[in-house]
Amino acid sequence: MSAIATFVEGGRAVRTGVSYERAQELDSVVSRYLPMFYKRAFRFLGNATDAEDAVQDALLSAYKHLGQFRGQAQLSTWLTTIVTNAARMQLRHRRGGYLSLDEQQGGRRSHILGTVTRFEAKSRRSLLHSGGTRPAGPRR
Repeated sequence: MSAIATFVEGGRAVRTGVSYERAQELDSVVSRYLPMFYKRAFRFLGNATDAEDAVQDALLSAYKHLGQFRGQAQLSTWLTTIVTNAARMQLRHRRGGYLSLDEQQGGRRSHILGTVTRFEAKSRRSLLHSGGTRPAGPRR
Protein backbone atom coordinates (compact mmCIF):
# COMPACT_ATOMS: atom_id res chain seq x y z
CA MET A 1 0.00 0.00 0.00
CA SER A 2 1.31 3.45 -0.88
CA ALA A 3 2.06 6.23 1.56
CA ILE A 4 -0.72 8.38 0.15
CA ALA A 5 -3.30 5.62 0.51
CA THR A 6 -2.14 4.98 4.08
CA PHE A 7 -2.42 8.69 4.82
CA VAL A 8 -5.93 8.77 3.39
CA GLU A 9 -7.05 5.67 5.28
CA GLY A 10 -5.86 7.31 8.49
CA GLY A 11 -8.86 9.63 8.20
CA ARG A 12 -6.95 12.83 7.47
CA ALA A 13 -8.25 13.05 3.92
CA VAL A 14 -11.83 13.40 5.12
CA ARG A 15 -10.88 16.40 7.27
CA THR A 16 -8.98 18.17 4.47
CA GLY A 17 -11.75 17.71 1.91
CA VAL A 18 -9.84 15.26 -0.31
CA SER A 19 -11.78 12.26 -1.53
CA TYR A 20 -10.31 8.81 -1.29
CA GLU A 21 -10.75 8.34 -5.06
CA ARG A 22 -8.85 11.54 -5.84
CA ALA A 23 -6.00 10.49 -3.52
CA GLN A 24 -5.86 7.07 -5.21
CA GLU A 25 -5.72 8.79 -8.59
CA LEU A 26 -2.85 10.97 -7.34
CA ASP A 27 -1.02 7.88 -6.09
CA SER A 28 -1.46 6.17 -9.45
CA VAL A 29 -0.18 9.18 -11.39
CA VAL A 30 2.79 9.63 -9.04
CA SER A 31 3.85 5.99 -9.33
CA ARG A 32 3.56 6.15 -13.12
CA TYR A 33 5.26 9.52 -13.72
CA LEU A 34 7.76 9.74 -10.85
CA PRO A 35 10.83 9.11 -13.07
CA MET A 36 9.66 11.86 -15.43
CA PHE A 37 9.23 14.26 -12.49
CA TYR A 38 12.80 13.56 -11.35
CA LYS A 39 14.15 14.10 -14.87
CA ARG A 40 12.30 17.38 -15.18
CA ALA A 41 13.59 18.69 -11.85
CA PHE A 42 17.10 17.47 -12.67
CA ARG A 43 17.06 19.40 -15.97
CA PHE A 44 16.43 22.59 -14.04
CA LEU A 45 18.74 21.94 -11.10
CA GLY A 46 21.57 19.78 -12.48
CA ASN A 47 21.92 17.98 -9.16
CA ALA A 48 20.23 14.69 -8.19
CA THR A 49 19.88 15.57 -4.51
CA ASP A 50 18.29 18.94 -5.25
CA ALA A 51 16.02 17.31 -7.83
CA GLU A 52 14.83 14.76 -5.26
CA ASP A 53 14.15 17.56 -2.78
CA ALA A 54 12.21 19.55 -5.37
CA VAL A 55 10.08 16.53 -6.31
CA GLN A 56 9.42 15.73 -2.66
CA ASP A 57 8.40 19.34 -1.97
CA ALA A 58 6.19 19.34 -5.06
CA LEU A 59 4.40 16.12 -4.18
CA LEU A 60 3.81 17.24 -0.62
CA SER A 61 2.43 20.53 -1.89
CA ALA A 62 0.27 18.73 -4.45
CA TYR A 63 -1.25 16.48 -1.79
CA LYS A 64 -1.89 19.40 0.54
CA HIS A 65 -3.66 21.27 -2.26
CA LEU A 66 -5.33 18.32 -3.97
CA GLY A 67 -8.73 19.76 -3.09
CA GLN A 68 -7.91 22.80 -5.26
CA PHE A 69 -7.37 20.66 -8.38
CA ARG A 70 -10.21 21.71 -10.70
CA GLY A 71 -9.84 18.95 -13.27
CA GLN A 72 -9.44 21.33 -16.22
CA ALA A 73 -6.22 19.49 -17.15
CA GLN A 74 -4.91 16.02 -16.51
CA LEU A 75 -3.61 15.35 -13.04
CA SER A 76 -0.17 14.51 -14.49
CA THR A 77 -0.02 17.94 -16.17
CA TRP A 78 -0.93 19.64 -12.91
CA LEU A 79 1.76 17.68 -11.05
CA THR A 80 4.36 18.42 -13.73
CA THR A 81 3.66 22.14 -13.33
CA ILE A 82 4.04 21.88 -9.56
CA VAL A 83 7.35 20.00 -9.94
CA THR A 84 8.60 22.63 -12.40
CA ASN A 85 7.66 25.44 -10.02
CA ALA A 86 9.33 23.67 -7.08
CA ALA A 87 12.55 23.30 -9.09
CA ARG A 88 12.44 26.97 -10.08
CA MET A 89 11.91 27.92 -6.46
CA GLN A 90 15.02 25.95 -5.48
CA LEU A 91 16.97 27.79 -8.19
CA ARG A 92 15.83 31.13 -6.79
CA HIS A 93 16.96 30.15 -3.30
CA ARG A 94 20.23 28.79 -4.63
CA ARG A 95 21.18 31.99 -6.47
CA GLY A 96 21.34 34.01 -3.27
CA GLY A 97 23.80 31.64 -1.60
CA TYR A 98 26.86 31.86 -3.84
CA LEU A 99 29.63 34.44 -3.81
CA SER A 100 31.39 35.41 -7.00
CA LEU A 101 35.19 35.43 -6.84
CA ASP A 102 35.22 38.55 -9.02
CA GLU A 103 32.56 40.39 -7.03
CA GLN A 104 33.36 43.70 -5.32
CA GLN A 105 33.51 43.31 -1.54
CA GLY A 106 32.97 46.43 0.55
CA GLY A 107 34.41 48.78 -2.07
CA ARG A 108 37.52 46.61 -2.67
CA ARG A 109 37.99 43.90 -5.25
CA SER A 110 38.05 40.44 -3.70
CA HIS A 111 41.55 38.96 -3.53
CA ILE A 112 40.36 35.37 -3.26
CA LEU A 113 40.93 34.74 -6.96
CA GLY A 114 44.54 35.98 -6.79
CA THR A 115 45.21 33.81 -3.73
CA VAL A 116 43.85 30.70 -5.47
CA THR A 117 45.92 31.41 -8.59
CA ARG A 118 49.12 31.86 -6.56
CA PHE A 119 48.42 28.61 -4.70
CA GLU A 120 47.91 26.72 -7.98
CA ALA A 121 51.15 28.14 -9.42
CA LYS A 122 53.05 27.14 -6.27
CA SER A 123 51.58 23.62 -6.48
CA ARG A 124 52.60 23.29 -10.13
CA ARG A 125 56.17 24.38 -9.37
CA SER A 126 56.47 21.89 -6.52
CA LEU A 127 55.05 19.18 -8.79
CA LEU A 128 57.63 19.94 -11.46
CA HIS A 129 60.47 19.86 -8.92
CA SER A 130 59.28 16.56 -7.43
CA GLY A 131 59.67 14.62 -10.66
CA GLY A 132 56.36 15.47 -12.28
CA THR A 133 54.23 12.65 -10.91
CA ARG A 134 50.71 13.44 -9.88
CA PRO A 135 48.85 11.58 -7.17
CA ALA A 136 46.16 9.21 -8.42
CA GLY A 137 42.66 10.60 -8.33
CA PRO A 138 40.23 12.65 -10.34
CA ARG A 139 41.75 15.25 -12.60
CA ARG A 140 40.39 18.76 -12.36
